[in-house]
Amino acid sequence: MNLNLLKEEIKSVLLKEGIEVFGFSHFSEEIAVTDEYIEILPASLEYLKKTVWKNPKLYMPWAKSVISIAFPYNTTRQISRNFIEEGRVWVSRYAFGEDYHKILRKKLKPLKKLLIEKGFKAKVCVDSFPILERSYAVKAGLGFIGKNGLLINLRFGSYIFLAEVLTDLEFEQSEPEKKKNDFCQNCLKCVSACPTKAIKGDGSVNPSKCISSYNVEWKGKLPQNAPNFYGNLFGCDICQEVCPFNKKAPLTVEKKFYPKENLFAPKISDLIKKDEKDIEEIIKNTPLERRGAKQIIENLRKISSEYQTKREETEVSL
Repeated sequence: MNLNLLKEEIKSVLLKEGIEVFGFSHFSEEIAVTDEYIEILPASLEYLKKTVWKNPKLYMPWAKSVISIAFPYNTTRQISRNFIEEGRVWVSRYAFGEDYHKILRKKLKPLKKLLIEKGFKAKVCVDSFPILERSYAVKAGLGFIGKNGLLINLRFGSYIFLAEVLTDLEFEQSEPEKKKNDFCQNCLKCVSACPTKAIKGDGSVNPSKCISSYNVEWKGKLPQNAPNFYGNLFGCDICQEVCPFNKKAPLTVEKKFYPKENLFAPKISDLIKKDEKDIEEIIKNTPLERRGAKQIIENLRKISSEYQTKREETEVSL
């Protein structure tokens, strides 16, 4: 088979779905969760301790290549802290629109079909499989890992969804960009801006300090040592909002990623009054649905308590 011709077919299929950024890499058992990383995981991320994350070949032993794609999702240049200071809560940009898992799977379905019709195996992976997406994206030449631990594409910045199609067809490796942090140089804006000091500045993040480990991943009652959420109801965009690569990056053309009603910087005073059924309706068909209404209410209570504490401290200082 002429792989160059097949790559052109793949390119054509992806472009029809609006996917401009993609690349190829070898599926490797070396790209896996390390023991060192497991040691610092909070309880909310214990699923990463499963054997399959340490040895992904157990999950799909037939896989030989990874076709990685990146798709921009940012819809606004407004900054979260401006709304939080007004008594609102922030839902991260990646989550206030329709569920990206479903959208990206649909966009990659034609590629999967193409490969299967040609006699190869193919599996679409979107954020919920034992695949370290950022590492494969770097290998495929989609970008570099910034000091905030996120993949940064030189055109679209870090507001990008990653997804993959695994196949038993062996493609040549794409040309990667420069080594990590070459483009960040001496910039430390994300390190300085992180309110919980979770960003180390070496391309890694301490998950036990990251707000998203708790307001997205934690199940049940939040622990006493959970960091301050600083008005972030679900996820946190702070390190991306200060990143120079995101300042002029193009906004997405995918309308389904635009905010659903009541999810763009809603007033906490409005949300806190709603019951579980109301919250379920608001978060329906969004990434917040995975967390569930009960956990969103738990997040709201924590933020409300933090706001009350801040008001009391302000009154005392006056």
